[in-house]
Amino acid sequence: MMTSLKRGSWLCEMALIGALILVLAGDTALTSGQDPADVDPFADTFDDDPVSVEQGAVEGSGDPAEPVQKTPEEILAEAQAHMENGEWSDAVQKFSAILSKNPRYVPGYLLRGQALAELGEYELAIQSLSQAVIYGSEYPQVFVARGKIYLEVQQYREAADDFEQAVQMTPASAELQFLRGKSQARLAQELGSTGGLTAANLFSTGLKALDRAIEHDGEFAEAYAERANVQVSMGEIDKAVEDLEKAVDLDPENEQYLARVAIFYNRRAETEDNGYEPDEEQIESDFRKAISAYEDYLNIAEEMGLLSPDAEPPEDPEDILPMQALLGLASAQINLGDKLTDSSLFRDAIDTCNQVVEIEPRSPTAYHQRGVAQRMLEDLPMALESFSEALKLSPDFGEARLRRGIVWYHMGEYDLALGEFERAAESRDGRGQFWAGAALAQQGDFVEAISRYSNAIRENPLYEPAFNSRGLAYMRLGLFEQAAKDFRTLVRMNLKNSTAQQRQDLAKRHIR
Repeated sequence: MMTSLKRGSWLCEMALIGALILVLAGDTALTSGQDPADVDPFADTFDDDPVSVEQGAVEGSGDPAEPVQKTPEEILAEAQAHMENGEWSDAVQKFSAILSKNPRYVPGYLLRGQALAELGEYELAIQSLSQAVIYGSEYPQVFVARGKIYLEVQQYREAADDFEQAVQMTPASAELQFLRGKSQARLAQELGSTGGLTAANLFSTGLKALDRAIEHDGEFAEAYAERANVQVSMGEIDKAVEDLEKAVDLDPENEQYLARVAIFYNRRAETEDNGYEPDEEQIESDFRKAISAYEDYLNIAEEMGLLSPDAEPPEDPEDILPMQALLGLASAQINLGDKLTDSSLFRDAIDTCNQVVEIEPRSPTAYHQRGVAQRMLEDLPMALESFSEALKLSPDFGEARLRRGIVWYHMGEYDLALGEFERAAESRDGRGQFWAGAALAQQGDFVEAISRYSNAIRENPLYEPAFNSRGLAYMRLGLFEQAAKDFRTLVRMNLKNSTAQQRQDLAKRHIR
C-alpha cells in the first residue's frame, strides 16, 4: 500500500481534489459528447463494464430483467464512496466506467491513479496520472499526485520535475515547497559522491525550498525534520539537531522524530569526541539526550505493539525500526558509561541488547554490543561468549573479531589474541596491527612488536596509541633516540599530553 496515500492523508487530499472537480465540472461535463479520438488508453486493462448498470425493473417497463442505467454523476458518487471506504479495486472500476464516457475527465484519472497506487499498481497509477497531466496540465493537483507516486517508488528525478511544475503554479504552498525540497534532497542523496556539483546544487535548492515551506508554515513539523536530513548530508549537524528538536516539539508523539533526533545526538557526540579538543560537557549532554530520546521512542513503540517479534514491518521503508533504536540506545549507554566510568550504564546496555536478541535472535550487532558492555564490566568470560556468538552469525564481522582478541589478550591468552588480531588487521585501520604488536610485546618480542606498531602508523598516521607503544618498545630495546622521536610526535599531536612529555624527557636523558 502506498504510504503517502493512507486513508487519513487521502481524505485530506480529497478537499483539494473536490475543488478541482468543481472547477472542471463546467469544462468537462460527465455527459459531454465523446470525440472518437478520446479513448481511455488502457480501459481494457480493468474488468469493468464501461457503462455501469444495476439489474432491476425500469419503472413502467414491465420487464424485470431490463437494466436501470445509472447516471455518470451517480457512478462518481459511488466511486468516491469506494475511495472513502478503502475499496480501491471497486473505485478503479467505477472511475474507469466514468472515463469510458468522458476520457477527458481529469478528476477520474487523478482519483483512479491514487486508487491504483493504494493497490500497489504504481506503473498503472503513473499511466493514469499522466493522462490527467495531459488533459489538466494547468492544475497543480495532477502534478502533485503523480509526483507523490514517483517519490514513493524512488524515482526522485521525475518527482522533482513534477513538484517543480506544481510550485510554479502555486509558489506560496508550504506543502508543495516541502515536496519539492524533499524530492531534490533525495535525488542528491541518491547521486551521492558521484553527483559532484549536480548533487551539491540539488542539496542547495532543496534546502531553499524547505526554508520556504517553513516560512509559509512555521508549524510544519515534517518540513523541519526533512530539512534536518538535508543539513546532516551537508555536514551541518548542529543545525540538523536544532531542526529535529523543533519537529519533536511540534509533534512529540511522532516516534520517528524522536528516533532521528536520538541518532543525531549520538552522532554529534561521537563526532565531538573524535575532535582535536573535545567538549566533554557537550559530549556527555548529547549522549544523555540521545538516551532520553531513544527511551521516549521505545515507550511509544511499545504502546503501538512494535516491540513484539511478530510486529508488522513498517509501511514506510525509511522508518527507524525498534531494533535499530535499541541498538542505538545500547551504543549511547556504552559511550556515556565509558565517559562517566558508570557501571550501571553498562548493565543497562546489556539489558538493551538482550531486548534486541528477544526480537531478533540472529542479530550479530546485538551480541557484539553486549560483549563490549560485558568487557567494560570486566566480565571477560561472558564477553568472550557474546563476541563468539556474533562471529558465529557473521564470520566476517571484523570489529567483533578484534574485540574478541582484546578479551583473549586481557585473559593472558596471547597466542589466541594474536591470531584474532592477524585477521582483524585486514581492515587496515591500524588497530589490528597495534593490538598484534601489544600481544607480541607481552611475549617479549619487542622487535616484531615495533614492526607491527609501525604498520599501524602507516595505516593510520594519527593513531596515538601506536606511537606511544612503539616508543615504549624502543626504550625496552635501549633505542632511546627513536623512542624520544615517537614521544615528541605525541606531544606535537597533543600539547596537553603530559605523560608523553615526561617519557620524552626520560628518553632524552638516556641518549649519549
